Amino acid sequence: MVRSLTARTTRVGLGLSAVLLVAVAPACGDEDGGSGGAGATGGTPARAATAEIAPLEDSGVQGTAEFSVAGEEVTLSITIEGGGPGEHGLHIHQNGVCEGDGTSAGDHWNPEGHMHGHWNEGEFHLGDIGNITLDAAGRGSLTLTTTRWSVGDGAPTDVVGHAVILHADPDDLASQPSGNAGARIACGVIE
Repeated sequence: MVRSLTARTTRVGLGLSAVLLVAVAPACGDEDGGSGGAGATGGTPARAATAEIAPLEDSGVQGTAEFSVAGEEVTLSITIEGGGPGEHGLHIHQNGVCEGDGTSAGDHWNPEGHMHGHWNEGEFHLGDIGNITLDAAGRGSLTLTTTRWSVGDGAPTDVVGHAVILHADPDDLASQPSGNAGARIACGVIE
């Protein structure tokens, strides 16, 4: 079930001095890791999921995305390093595959069938995170808390089994179907 409560978004710059390695918390009650398919499995949802973000092609971009659960809220905390300064489109894509140029990840994750847009304003995909701003050294972070996502329960709103994609250009938050955000430069599967 999708809830329509307001999401809170905070963007903060962060200097990283090393590659972050984060342990993956397995999805409980869903043997295939919860592909976001046919609904709840009846098991206990996971309390966390992560994606190790790796460069696509020769971009040099890397980072981590951590999804944690507190009550009905899911918080995404993402850090990126090695990218060009400025804004970059950041989305969750349908397929949990990060191969080649990243097109293997498919389109934006959009289980509700909405138009692309700005997070929590009018119509938007559940994968339409928006933009992350990287500093002059190519580092940045973003935090988003929402009741629109779930973790490890197998529901259509489950983030597990999808991919986090960083794009070369900013998302214009309007162009269909994906915000004209340019090439896919980094990808991580949410597990």
